Amino acid sequence: MGYQRSWRHSDTNAVARYRLGWLTGAEVEEFVRGSNHLTVNISALNQGPTGAPFLMVKIPCDECVGNSASVAGVGALYLSFRTADTPALYGIDDAGTVSIYDKFTFAYLTLADRLHVHFQPNVNQMTELWTTLAAGETLEIAGATLWIHVCSIDAASHAKVGVSDTSEALAQAGCPLAAPTPIPTPPPTPRPPLPPTVLLMKLKAGSSTFQYDASYWTDTSVLNEVGGASVSDSDDEDVKMSAFNTLPISVLSLCYKTLDNCYTYELGAMYTSAQLLFSSGFIRSTNLGNESGAAATATQDWTYLFMPPGTPTWHDGFCN
Repeated sequence: MGYQRSWRHSDTNAVARYRLGWLTGAEVEEFVRGSNHLTVNISALNQGPTGAPFLMVKIPCDECVGNSASVAGVGALYLSFRTADTPALYGIDDAGTVSIYDKFTFAYLTLADRLHVHFQPNVNQMTELWTTLAAGETLEIAGATLWIHVCSIDAASHAKVGVSDTSEALAQAGCPLAAPTPIPTPPPTPRPPLPPTVLLMKLKAGSSTFQYDASYWTDTSVLNEVGGASVSDSDDEDVKMSAFNTLPISVLSLCYKTLDNCYTYELGAMYTSAQLLFSSGFIRSTNLGNESGAAATATQDWTYLFMPPGTPTWHDGFCN
C-alpha cells in the first residue's frame, strides 16, 4: 500500500486510497475505452480535494499484464500525481532511500514531481508501480494500444495529462500549444562608413569663379591645384582639384566657413566623378541627400549649416 521507511510514516498510494473509499467517484476521472482521448488536470495527491477537480485517473485495461494478468472488467491502470511533501509526516520517498525500478527500462524511478502509473489486475490483488513520467514524456502500453502523455507539470498545483487508445498524437492533442518562438528582429543594418574625404573644390567667399554657369563644373580643367591642396579654416582661394574629374563619388561633404561645420549629401548612387555628376543635368532630390533619414531632418541640418540657431536673423520658418 505504501513505501515504508524509518524516518517517515507509511504512505498509501492512490489505488489504496481508492479501494479504502478515501477517493470518491467525484475525485476520480475514468477513461472510457473507445472514446479516442481524454485530457485532464490531476491535483497532487497530498493536496486532497482542495486541489484540481481530480486526484486520480482510472483506465480500464483488460489487456494489461503485470505480475499477473488482468481480470476482465476489473484490471486497470491508475494515474496519480505525486510531489515532494517533505514537511509532512507521511508521503513519498524523496531522499533516494527507497529503490523502485521502472517496469519497462529497469532504471531507478524518480518519485517526486512525477505522474505515477500503477496497475492492479484485480480488486483484491497488490498494486504495481509500473513507471513515473515527467512533463513531456509519453508511455505506450503496446499490448493494450494505450498512450499516456504528460502535457505539463506544475509542482505547486497539478499535472495535465492526456490519454488515448487511438494514437499517441491524440494523447497529446489536448495539450496547450506552445507559443510560437518569435522571429528575432534583425538588428538594423549599420550605415556603411563614409569613404575617406578627398578635397575636390574650394570656393572663395565673394568670388564669381565658380558661379552657377561656370564651365569649371562640367569641364576637366583644374585651378590652383598645387597651392590649394592643403585645407584649413583660414582658406581663402578658389581651387579645383584633378580629383573632381577622376574620383568616383557617392557622397559629397560641403563645409561652410569652418571644417567642422559640414553637411553630408548622400547621392544615392555611385558616379564616376564629380565632373560627370555636374554634367548629368538636373537631378531631383526629395530629401536633400539624406538617404538614411527623414527629409525634415535634412532641411533643418542644411539650414543650420548656414544659419545656426542663435543667429540674429534666425527663426523657425527657415526649417519649414
